[in-house]
Amino acid sequence: GLKVGADLLRRLNPGTEAWISDPSWENHRALLEFAGFKVNTYPYYDAATQMAAASDAAKNHSINVIAPDKLQALLPATLNGMARTSIESSGAGAAGISGSNAEAHYGTGDQEITLKLTDMGAMGGLAALGGALNMESTKQDGTRTEKMGKVDGRLTTEKYDSATKDGSYGTIVGNRVNVEAEGHAASIDVFKAAVASVNLGTVEAMVK
Repeated sequence: GLKVGADLLRRLNPGTEAWISDPSWENHRALLEFAGFKVNTYPYYDAATQMAAASDAAKNHSINVIAPDKLQALLPATLNGMARTSIESSGAGAAGISGSNAEAHYGTGDQEITLKLTDMGAMGGLAALGGALNMESTKQDGTRTEKMGKVDGRLTTEKYDSATKDGSYGTIVGNRVNVEAEGHAASIDVFKAAVASVNLGTVEAMVK
């Protein structure tokens, strides 16, 4: 069956290259190469190995979480016309697992938003697992909608109640830092804009 499929794909798309995991079944590579494909490889994702690596990193203190004050510096002074009413940050560590957090509160009229950045440290391995499994879901319950999936390659969640106007939107950057906005606003777009106000590229660079 694989040989027939490979031959057909090669005839339909002569310039197409094939990708297989490393490691993979050797007969898969042989069949694809025999069909005329250039065969490339990508790392095989082993969930158990990745979780074990995250655990070892925690035990060996090899993950340095972002300092709370650096996270705090990423929070904007104003947010879509809303003034920042308070800001705080903190860090903690126990049993080889550490983390840091910064959050700011914004409000104007009937809108209130809390914007939070949380470095999960070694526990970010759980986020990496969720992303690798391509977890996606959508739930509608009356006026409340919940979604989870990938946006720009990052695991993202959103919740919004069109009746109460309560909601949240968050994305995990670098498989470690959760950037989330929650509160009370006119639409889910307000929460998305709040998260976008943080320079996610900078966060990504700080994680590496």
